[in-house]
Amino acid sequence: MADLWLPGAERIPGNSAGSMNGDGSRKILLHSTEGSSIEGAVGAYRANNSWPTMTVDCVKRRVVEHLPLNTSARALRNDPGGADETNRDGAIHVQIELVGFAERPETIGSRADLEWLGREVIGPIARMTGVPLVSNVAWRAYPSSYGKRAAQRLTPAEWDAYSGVLGHQHAPDNDHGDPGLIDIDRILAAAGGQTPQEDFLMALSEAQQTEMYRDINDLVELNRRIMILVRDVLHPLAVDIRKQVRNDVQQLNVMAGVDTALSPDRAPGSGARQGVKQLADLAVDDEGLAAQLAEIEALVAKIGGPQEAA
Repeated sequence: MADLWLPGAERIPGNSAGSMNGDGSRKILLHSTEGSSIEGAVGAYRANNSWPTMTVDCVKRRVVEHLPLNTSARALRNDPGGADETNRDGAIHVQIELVGFAERPETIGSRADLEWLGREVIGPIARMTGVPLVSNVAWRAYPSSYGKRAAQRLTPAEWDAYSGVLGHQHAPDNDHGDPGLIDIDRILAAAGGQTPQEDFLMALSEAQQTEMYRDINDLVELNRRIMILVRDVLHPLAVDIRKQVRNDVQQLNVMAGVDTALSPDRAPGSGARQGVKQLADLAVDDEGLAAQLAEIEALVAKIGGPQEAA
């Protein structure tokens, strides 16, 4: 198979751990660099020969790839006699270092930054490599995620069988707890093309939520009273005006006819005929007005309640 590279990523070449063991699993594993820059992370990789597949700075929207997506990285520990493989496990095992700190996930990125990570990095990699966009493991905050016996860490058998997205904190033979309690659901939602709506209620105190609900109730009551006003006052008034306009038009048409019959030589713009013209100039669309009144009547019946019979 030809080497797979993420389109658009910068490249700083690194060292591979060798061929994959080909057991069939497909993983994307997330680390945190425990630093604030890609340059600092690359210096550490070179010093320790601990290269991931790529390094991503979510805040700066920067992606640097070190190895092909279908080549093993070497950012995990592999104890003799421990898991059969960590770095070379599976058919695909993409290791991504995220710039930031496990103990402070906000340094890795904001909600928008994590959505970008899912949309522009994790999603495209998953589609190129066949890694499922799922995470069936528990993600724990650092430092409780630290240690070989940490509750969320997988056994060698679980590790071999796992396909999907996980973190350094889940790898057997390892004690690191990165990337901490990252918002994996948000990342996966964006990777699948669906970004969750911002849950602004999470940012409100209990008192603020109570005040907001009170305001909503007040607005609902105000809307109800407005609709009652429309039902009991404005709608009947519009109906009466329509009736009066129709009566006036009929009366003036009669008067205009009489006026013409009695004085056929008078100017067309005089007397009752002028009244008819003025009403016509108002552009009273009787059919259109009737339709609008019917719509209003249906709306007020739905929101303000049915109009009582007189």
